[in-house]
Amino acid sequence: MFTDSKPLKFIFLFWWIALQWVYSSQFPSPEEDMKGLLFYGGACVFFLIFFQKKKPVISSLTVLLMAYLLMACLSLNSGIAWYDGWIEIGRLILWMVAAVLFVQISEAYIERLLNVSIISSSLIALGTLLEASGIATWKHLPIVLTNMTPIGHVSYYGLFMAGSFLIALSVYFNSQNYHRQILGALASALTFAALWHTGTRSNLVGLLMGLLVAGGLILKFKKFSKTHFIKLFLILGLVFLSVQLSPTPYRGVRTTARFQAMTQVLEKQDAVTLDGASSQRWRLGKKSWEMIREKPFLGWGVDSYRFVYPEFAHGMDYTINSWIMHPHNEIFHQWATVGLFGLILFVFFWSYLCFNSYQKLKKLNSATQDFSKIILGLSGVVLMLGSWQFDTNYQQPLSRAFMALLRGFF
Repeated sequence: MFTDSKPLKFIFLFWWIALQWVYSSQFPSPEEDMKGLLFYGGACVFFLIFFQKKKPVISSLTVLLMAYLLMACLSLNSGIAWYDGWIEIGRLILWMVAAVLFVQISEAYIERLLNVSIISSSLIALGTLLEASGIATWKHLPIVLTNMTPIGHVSYYGLFMAGSFLIALSVYFNSQNYHRQILGALASALTFAALWHTGTRSNLVGLLMGLLVAGGLILKFKKFSKTHFIKLFLILGLVFLSVQLSPTPYRGVRTTARFQAMTQVLEKQDAVTLDGASSQRWRLGKKSWEMIREKPFLGWGVDSYRFVYPEFAHGMDYTINSWIMHPHNEIFHQWATVGLFGLILFVFFWSYLCFNSYQKLKKLNSATQDFSKIILGLSGVVLMLGSWQFDTNYQQPLSRAFMALLRGFF
């Protein structure tokens, strides 16, 4: 990758691990903290090094991205958040650059990257669980009520653990090395226990969607063997045990109870109670729709949501923890900021990416390593897309970094 320079490979690996361990505390704009600086700045530097003598390949996906960026630029015609909008467009370009970098990584190096990544996420998960059990492992760092060291807000932490769990599970099931299988199993148990501890419904729903896609494709292409069945039985037992041993959930309410609350509210059809049970997502959705109706085609401008939303929410109760920078639904967020045409391109890009990976799976005749990589990449993308529909994770740098990594698998 990049060159044959071992120091450069080490620096790239250090950059990836540093993304996880640098402390995030920025609220409510997660892209404007140290993780954001590290992710976008690192992507820029590595891109400049790598493409000194190599030209990027233009594909259908590239054309779709260019069209989306054009719509993002046109949306700035509204004149709202002009400065912030151009910064976000720059971030989007650097995000695309990061995805290109991961596509170029060799298979051997990406395996090493996955190893250190799940070790890193396991240590973070273990630290969180020990801290929640009364052992202060992070005392030397500043702790904010809504943050989970070192990832940041509990929602971002939950998505990080969900993605790490999926990677650990893939290592456990697909590795031929006994030690890597043990590593994958232990990492799966720790990261899922940490995810369950957060009680973030959006990430659990996203993970379920990713696992269903992975399971469905494995069964469709008949890649499930007797060995896989034994492994599945063992990992389910280990994960169940880790959840039972994990400390009291982060919010003080059982994770299952949070899902039950939503079910009961939907049965009653009570809008006021629904708003509370959905953590104010109901009101965000209604006010976002009002924004969309006023400028449906070109939107209010990329990254303008946090500036426009308060005008539509005038008179509503706010607290210091109000989320005004995102509607907790990426479809609404895209439509409100880059308009209907931008939304169509956004949806079409991710749909085409998933369809393209499915077509690649159909061309594989045997249980190759490529099959496992594509399954991991596709299920991970579905996880992220699912979570994005119920939370603000789209904006978080680590979420974008994981999506760039997943793109490297197919």
